[in-house]
Amino acid sequence: MLELTPEEAKLYALIPTELESGMDWPPIADAMASLVTSLRERDAIPEVRMRVFNDPRFAEFGSKSPLEVFESNGTRGNDILRHGHFVEWIHYFVNGPDLPQEIISGFPRKLREFVGTSGMELTERRRLTREYVRKHCIDRHRAAREFFRLGLEIGLSPDESRSIREAALSVR
Repeated sequence: MLELTPEEAKLYALIPTELESGMDWPPIADAMASLVTSLRERDAIPEVRMRVFNDPRFAEFGSKSPLEVFESNGTRGNDILRHGHFVEWIHYFVNGPDLPQEIISGFPRKLREFVGTSGMELTERRRLTREYVRKHCIDRHRAAREFFRLGLEIGLSPDESRSIREAALSVR
């Protein structure tokens, strides 16, 4: 989790994890826009998280970044920061991948400990991903997104991260 200033923490507390009908949206939208503006001003959002949002080469799937998807749907500039679908991105910027701590710390450690050829490493990454998804009973679609993000955060390439994304999706 990012270290938030006291003012940022107050803004973050106003942002729900999931949207529900009947919520008073304007204060939430204001909090989101203010929080991201503050985080950007002090360069607090890790570069990899910004690239996942801005850079099409870091797209989880397809050829557009999430920013480009917002823009192609007609939402631009600061309006993106106030959009209901941006809630997910606020939480990712602040918290990183939404996975149990055991996975966030254990996955890269186990990968570092593994000794083998590059092909064997790929097989081990995929096996380990499926093992964690099953062990923690994570919805495979959510797991795919979060393992993709975790892969990028631990230094895997976008293609390598997409490979573990596919492994998480393959869990039945």
